[in-house]
Amino acid sequence: MMQPQTPSINKYTTTFTYREKKISVNFYVNKQDGAAVDTVLFLGTGQVGKIPRWVAAHAPAGVVVVEGLPHWESAPNGSDLVAFSNLYTRSAYDAILKTFKCTNMHVIASSQAAPSVLWLVSEAIGQVHNVAFILPMGFNTEYFGMSNVARFKELRKRALLTILQKDQSVFSDIRNMYISFNLMRIILAGISDGSTVKKYTVGISENMTEVLRKFAVQQKRLGHQLTIYVGARDKVFPPHEVRQTLSDADICDVTIITVPDISHASLATRRHQSLLAHSSVLQLFLCQSAICIIIVYGMPIDQKFRDER
Repeated sequence: MMQPQTPSINKYTTTFTYREKKISVNFYVNKQDGAAVDTVLFLGTGQVGKIPRWVAAHAPAGVVVVEGLPHWESAPNGSDLVAFSNLYTRSAYDAILKTFKCTNMHVIASSQAAPSVLWLVSEAIGQVHNVAFILPMGFNTEYFGMSNVARFKELRKRALLTILQKDQSVFSDIRNMYISFNLMRIILAGISDGSTVKKYTVGISENMTEVLRKFAVQQKRLGHQLTIYVGARDKVFPPHEVRQTLSDADICDVTIITVPDISHASLATRRHQSLLAHSSVLQLFLCQSAICIIIVYGMPIDQKFRDER
């Protein structure tokens, strides 16, 4: 009997200069089976350290996993956070295209990576193919309130509700201990100077609806896929809020898929990883020229879960 290959995870590092400092960007890829590299996944904030390697190890071969944004490298008051995020994402993508000698790739953004990735794909329209957003930030902004204070309070409340969900527990997955510690360390580092509150408020205040509308039109014109995956139990970016936001904005050229029994959890957890390896994940997006490998927090898509809008 043929034994399954152990994933061979390659790490790459590129750098760019920001405020006279070199910023490193690490990305990982599973080279198993010599599969063509054609998809890049940008992780959300706090998804650094061991996390991107864990994700890459259980992602389909050929998917490049980019570690989360090091937002602590931006100004403490958050005034340049958006610009820094966009530069980070652009620098990473350019390096990946060059490293793997690609002219375009499929692009996936998870959680807080969504706004900067949406900016990237909108600016680099000729360098991207199918695009997907997983549990994305930026498409339910108005539900967080009308002021900075209100938005941060709402975010804090939703984060607490998320922590209380059973799949966030160390008893559900021991890796939750590392993931939680990693995020808590990053948050606490910005408490004394107030940067944590300021930066998280800037992030949650980004309303990407209008940018999405314009990009959706471009994707449809080019015949490329644009999909948003929402988790049925996501307390931070609930499906009904995302759907209502897009409906109110009359954005029709986007496929929304609700993944059952999924909360706002990390792709590094074992439950999600075991499902990422499922072969049906490779066939989520079928188009005329290629198969787009989409990582959907571990759930193979069945037609009954689709909501074609």
